[in-house]
Amino acid sequence: MSSAQQLLRSQRDLLLNWTCDHPAPLLRWLRDAEVLSSAHYLSLLERSPSNAVAQALETVCSTEESSRKFLQVLREVQDYYCRDLQDWVERHCRNNATSKPAPAPVKVEEKKPKSPIAKLFRGKSSKGFTLNAEVKAKEELRPNRSVKLANIRVPISAHKTTLLKRTEQLKCYSEGDGVASNSASHIEIRYTDLFVTEDDDFVDSSQHEYFDLASRRARIYVHQACQRIRPSHLLSPQSASGRPPKRVKVKGIAGIGKSVAVQRLVYEWAIGKNMREFTCVFDLRFRELNLIEAPLSLLELLGERFRYLKAVLPDLFTSPSSLLFILDGLDEFKFALDWNSPDKNIDVGSKVPVSELMVSLIKGSLLPEASVILTTRPSTEVPKRFFQRCCVVLGFEEDQVKEYTTKFYKDTQVAEKVYDYILNNDNLFVLSFIPLYCYIICTAMAEFFSSENQDADDSKSLELNPPRTVSEVYFCYLFTAIKHHALRGSAERSTPRSEVLSRAKYQLTNLGKLAYEKPSTEKDHVQQSRSGEVWCYSC
Repeated sequence: MSSAQQLLRSQRDLLLNWTCDHPAPLLRWLRDAEVLSSAHYLSLLERSPSNAVAQALETVCSTEESSRKFLQVLREVQDYYCRDLQDWVERHCRNNATSKPAPAPVKVEEKKPKSPIAKLFRGKSSKGFTLNAEVKAKEELRPNRSVKLANIRVPISAHKTTLLKRTEQLKCYSEGDGVASNSASHIEIRYTDLFVTEDDDFVDSSQHEYFDLASRRARIYVHQACQRIRPSHLLSPQSASGRPPKRVKVKGIAGIGKSVAVQRLVYEWAIGKNMREFTCVFDLRFRELNLIEAPLSLLELLGERFRYLKAVLPDLFTSPSSLLFILDGLDEFKFALDWNSPDKNIDVGSKVPVSELMVSLIKGSLLPEASVILTTRPSTEVPKRFFQRCCVVLGFEEDQVKEYTTKFYKDTQVAEKVYDYILNNDNLFVLSFIPLYCYIICTAMAEFFSSENQDADDSKSLELNPPRTVSEVYFCYLFTAIKHHALRGSAERSTPRSEVLSRAKYQLTNLGKLAYEKPSTEKDHVQQSRSGEVWCYSC
C-alpha cells in the first residue's frame, strides 16, 4: 500500500469528524476531480452527511491515484472547514503533493495563501499555477494587497460557508418514507437549467405577462433565432464589446424560476465553482429590504445583513470591481423608486433612504465598478439604459420538463408515466413550461402514479382519475399540500381520511382568516405570511 492510501486510512476517523458536518464542498470538488462519478455523487447527496463522507472516503482509498487526488482537493476546500483540518493539510498534503509521480507535477507556492480567494491572483502556465507578469506588476504597485487578503480570508470563508448552508437545499412538500413531511432536496439533485435569452424591444409590454411569455416562446420556437444564456454566464463578456457587463437585469413572470436561479448562482460561487473573479457576493432580497424604514448607509445595511463581514467591509470596498450584488425581486419592493432623479454624490458611508440607496446602486452612481444582477417581473419598469445586458427567463423547454420530472421522482418508471401523461394533455403540457407549475403538477400527480399511494384510503382522498384540467390540478395540489402541512411529523400515512380532512379544514380556515384580515403593517405581513405559509417552490 502506498503512502497516500496509508495516510488516509490511518487518519480516516479524524477526516470524517472534521468534514461530516458540512460535506458539500468536499463532495462537489471530488466529483469535478473525477474521483466520484456523477451518479455516485448524487446518491451521496441523499445520504446523511456522516454517511456520505464515510462512503466517499471508502471510494477514495480504493486506489493510490484517487487518494492523491483527494489530498489535492483537500488543499482547495480546506478553508470551508475547521482550523484543525487546515493544520492537518499543511502538515500532510504539502509533501504528498510535491512527491506525486508525474512528468510535470503541479507546484503551489508555499508563501501564497491557499484559499480559493488567493487563486484569483494566480495565473496558469504549463508548469503549474504561478503569478503571471501582469499580476506581479500590480502586486508591486500595491504591496498591501496581500495583507488585505490575509485579513479577509477568514471572514470570506465564513461567508461562503453560511451561504452554502442557506442555498444548498430546495424545500418542497413531497411524500416521505411513510410519513407526511416537509422535505428538502439538495439543489444539485433537483435544480434544472432555465431557458434564458436576451431581451428585446419588440414585445408589447402592455399585455398580460403570461401572454407576453407565450408570444415570445412562439417566436423562439418558430425562428430559432435566440442565443441561450446560462444563468452562470450572465456576467460573461459580450461578443460585441468583449467586456463583461457591470449591470444585468433579469426579468420573468411569477414562478418562472428567477429566485431559484439566483439561489443556484450564489451556491455555485460559495462552493468555488463559478464567478471566481468576485471576492465577495452580497445577495439581498427586496422583500427583506421592505422592513427598513430609517435612512442608513450601505456599510450599515451590509454590516447588519452579514455581521461576520462587518469588520472587513472597508477593506472589501477598496476593490469594488471584485464585488457582486444580487438584488432579487424588485417587484416586491414597497417603496417608490425615482429613476429620473439627479445623481447625488453619496458613498458607502452616506445615510439615505433604502429606496434611494437601491436606485444609486442599480444606476451605478454608487460603486460604479461593482457588478449588479437585478431580478424583477416584467410589470416593474426599470429603464434599460442603466444595464449593459437585459435578459428574460422563459422557463423550461420540452427537454427540461422531462429532466425536471425525472429529477422529481426517485422511481424512474413513475417519472416516465407522469411525463407521458403531461405530454399527452395539452392543458398540462403548456402549463409545465413554467417551473412553478411543473412542480405543482408533479406534486399533484404523485398521489396517482406513485406505487406507495395505491392503498384504498388514498384512492378515496382524491378523484379516481388523475387531473386533466388546470382546476383539477389546483385542487389535487391544494389537498396534497394541506394534508402534508396538517400531518407533518404528527401522523402516519395510514391516518384515516376523516382525520386528514378535519385537520385540513382547520388549516384552510386559518389561511382564509389570514387572507381576510389584511395585516396592518408590512412587518406584520412578512411575519404572518411566514407563519402561515403552506407551500414552497423548488425547480
